[in-house]
Amino acid sequence: MKPDKIDPYVTIRRQELEERQEQTQKRIGEIGTRINELRRHRREIARSLDDTESRPGSFDRSIHDASPHAQLAADHAAAEHLAVSRLHNLKAEQDGQDALAHRRSAERHRAEAARLMSAG
Repeated sequence: MKPDKIDPYVTIRRQELEERQEQTQKRIGEIGTRINELRRHRREIARSLDDTESRPGSFDRSIHDASPHAQLAADHAAAEHLAVSRLHNLKAEQDGQDALAHRRSAERHRAEAARLMSAG
């Protein structure tokens, strides 16, 4: 094999690796967007709950409204933790040096999501 020639197998593997990295980056971006959406929804739910409780004469209604809002907020929090867990798993695949730290973080977020889902 000549030094100026690159093995076709190496070229193909490099292209496959680059494509996989691009797909992983795209997926990380999608998950990041989903996490931001879930956080925004949780803030909206919290604001809605605060508005309901602060209205004069709305005490009875706020009791009935609070439970579904609280459950929805918990569901969003659990979904957020699962998304962050997926994000850390993808980063662990991509980043060999910090893979263990990402896997541990993913496990913590998965455990918190399970706790939130079992509490509801």
